Amino acid sequence: MTIKAIFFGLAACLAITNCFACMEAHQNRLFPIGMCTEGLVVLEAHLHRTSTRESRDEVWYGYVYLNVYDGDNKIQSELIDTLSLFPDSLTEKILSEVFEKGMRMSNKLQLTELAIPQSIYMCDYQKQCNSLSIETDSLQNTVAIDFQGNGKYPVTPLSDSHSIASEFLDYFGPMISENDLYSLGNMLFMNSVRTFSIGSKNLMIIHLESGQTFETVDGGSYPPEKEYQPDFEFTEKTNGVFKKPVLHHGHGFDFMFFQ
Repeated sequence: MTIKAIFFGLAACLAITNCFACMEAHQNRLFPIGMCTEGLVVLEAHLHRTSTRESRDEVWYGYVYLNVYDGDNKIQSELIDTLSLFPDSLTEKILSEVFEKGMRMSNKLQLTELAIPQSIYMCDYQKQCNSLSIETDSLQNTVAIDFQGNGKYPVTPLSDSHSIASEFLDYFGPMISENDLYSLGNMLFMNSVRTFSIGSKNLMIIHLESGQTFETVDGGSYPPEKEYQPDFEFTEKTNGVFKKPVLHHGHGFDFMFFQ
């Protein structure tokens, strides 16, 4: 178990007594800002969901970083906010405020191009969605996103215990070897698919998550076999911040690649 995982556990114990384990979930999310000389600038939020025994309400806490990526390599990372417990209903408000803070702080990086939202759709936690599919190969021990007609993109965060997939790997580490990419990949489903233009390139960000996929209409989730769709226009940069459905015992992360 990594030091980060231990720190997360201690923080949860100190902040919340008598929490309900059934509400536990992780979502590590990326919100691209633009390009600087060194690479891609993103806001990276590591969010943990739980609930208190007293209220039984869903609450979140976490950490938000301003990171710079050169390809798959994280070359700069700065903690810009520690999020104390906040109710699920305030997720978009909290993340929007932090995004604005990240935008202001990114000015010191001298951005050369901004990330402009182009499209978004939801995959209802499926293995296949539109022209995308999660492809695993037991012989090669690989997992990749197959973008039909546009290549295959290895899910590289699964090979790095310090990547945005760290909480996912920490959780399943005792059950599945971190080197068993085939088994790890078979546990993942796709949810949101976002596309941004940055200069002459397109950046695609896919949320991958494990968890129980049952859905109940009475419980407030979307009906079975009907994909959840965002109720906003994905045209403004701040609209890249949105609340997304979470699987039961979900452990997810955003995976990004340039087309």
